[in-house]
Amino acid sequence: MFNILCFSQRKFYTSLVFKFYFLYIILLTTNEKERPYMTKNNTASRTSRLTLTAMFAAITCIATVIIKIPTPATQGYIHFGDAFVILSGIFPGGFYGFLAAGIGSALADLFSGYAAFAPVTFIVKALCALAVYFTYKKLAPVIRKNFVRLAIGGVFAALIVAGGYFAYEIFLYGPAAVTEIPMNLIQGGSGIVISLILFPALSQIPELKKYLHR
Repeated sequence: MFNILCFSQRKFYTSLVFKFYFLYIILLTTNEKERPYMTKNNTASRTSRLTLTAMFAAITCIATVIIKIPTPATQGYIHFGDAFVILSGIFPGGFYGFLAAGIGSALADLFSGYAAFAPVTFIVKALCALAVYFTYKKLAPVIRKNFVRLAIGGVFAALIVAGGYFAYEIFLYGPAAVTEIPMNLIQGGSGIVISLILFPALSQIPELKKYLHR
């Protein structure tokens, strides 16, 4: 039932994440005086944010391709990458989160042999991250709990996934595309749960914590 990558593929994707991670750590531990692009009003440098974007794109890709549950009706699959799509809406958030979620998810489709879905995946998942970002930000004055705003944003993201893919698949598979809606909603739900599990730990990392109040 689960399509698990071979050892060499897992090793490649894992090494990719660690490369981005160590690059990010190097940037964070560099003395601020040695960063001419840092300003008083720019606590997170553009370079650091771009690196974080690349890291989240890589993690999103890996979380999508390592374990896949096929959906025969539309020849697609559900996965755990949506958790990081949702989290990308906060870390790094905004346009950067848009890119991380879209690029990471689209690359996963390309690596998995679903190239025909890559363009729509980029749009749908990027919009998911953007929806999480705006929901999290706009609800801040009325909902103080960060994880509640994240969950609400995740619900919007799940609806975007289900609606976006249905609009695309109806032209490819006709009525069979309807059977994909429950699977996409289940995928979205699992993404919300996993993101809520990971969120508290990520929120305690000093260099990520600053994004909670942007």
